[in-house]
Amino acid sequence: MSPSTLLRTGLSRTMKRYNLESFVTHFYTSIGSVVEQIGYKAIEVLLPEGYKEHFGGKDDLKLVFEGDVARENPESELITFGSSVLDTIIELSTGMGKISHLYITNLNITTGRTLEKVSKHLSLKGLHIKGVEERVFLYHHILFRFRISFITDEKEEEFSEVAVDLHSGDINRGLSERFNSLFTSEEPEIHIPELRTNVTLWDAYLKASRDLASRIRPKVKTKNEDLARIVEKERVQIIHHYDDMIRELEALKERKGANLERIENKIRATLIEKERRIKDIENKYKLTTQVKPIGALIISYQKPTLIFHVRLREGERVLIAAWDTISQTCFSSFFSA
Repeated sequence: MSPSTLLRTGLSRTMKRYNLESFVTHFYTSIGSVVEQIGYKAIEVLLPEGYKEHFGGKDDLKLVFEGDVARENPESELITFGSSVLDTIIELSTGMGKISHLYITNLNITTGRTLEKVSKHLSLKGLHIKGVEERVFLYHHILFRFRISFITDEKEEEFSEVAVDLHSGDINRGLSERFNSLFTSEEPEIHIPELRTNVTLWDAYLKASRDLASRIRPKVKTKNEDLARIVEKERVQIIHHYDDMIRELEALKERKGANLERIENKIRATLIEKERRIKDIENKYKLTTQVKPIGALIISYQKPTLIFHVRLREGERVLIAAWDTISQTCFSSFFSA
């Protein structure tokens, strides 16, 4: 299945922990901007046609990611949560409604040592190999971008990306980790044969979502544990405060001429207020986690590939074994002869 066919399969809205600089750089790269690192925590962005109106009419942006750097560069804009530029980036990412396609270039693919590389990851023992040929194929992947929100009485957000191999269905961590440092183009570097994909975009999205959920689960657990300690500390303080008030009210009963009914009413009101305050604290520190897909990229790049012609009991089969230069891993699969 070609990338154009994949793009027609209907996943029009599906979109590693990213720091803010990586997320912003990735966004501008994905829309075709020229992004240059001009200093520590500082980039310059030359926008493509059609995006100037979204960023205050400017086509050349100087962005920084730390307060100290911003103070040293007053002509630049500080990117932080709540800044207008970041809000625009998130809005554009969410509203794109399509999957872009990028090709990784400048990988310097070499052949000749592929068997040596894949042999470390692939057992060929017991296979009756009739012949081997080496070729370079174009392989396809999808990289999903997510926004993760941790919400209590405050809101903390982070961005994460998960890349899925559309041939094997495996998570490609090397690709998601290194993508921002790679050269990309909207056109392939050279036209070479594509290897048929085996994974639908929907299945890839489900795989990415499950992987992300498993990675944020420990963080959610830690946050809940931290919040539970805060709740317990404040709960104890509230209980002590209202218990002291109740003891003072109980002591008033011993006074001559005390209005017992009025005191009892105050005690009941104090107990009700105590429970209300405890409930407010529990609600204040109750954690809600939201994960929202905000973009996706089809990413294609070359891999040196060995084609083994294997004789099995059921007949001849073809074993494909490719070396992934980016993730330093091996992909392999049997196909019918």
